[in-house]
Amino acid sequence: RRQYGHRIGSHLPLAKEEEHVTDTIAPQGRKLLRVEARNAETPIEHKPRWLRTKAVISPTYQEVRGMVRAKQLHTVCGEGNCPN
Repeated sequence: RRQYGHRIGSHLPLAKEEEHVTDTIAPQGRKLLRVEARNAETPIEHKPRWLRTKAVISPTYQEVRGMVRAKQLHTVCGEGNCPN
């Protein structure tokens, strides 16, 4: 028999608010979400130079890219600004 007023998972404890996260304002002027604020506290580490390589653009790649552009097709990488 169903009891009204009870929700699935209502017996689980609520997540505690993180005390060390302070109110942070994004560049657009809105308040950051907790995850955004936590990530903002972590400095961005740059990748080592040896990890970066130059992609060689072959004639086959240029041919395929030309066909995609000529037919005005959209690709997942193109739409997602993928660096590959």
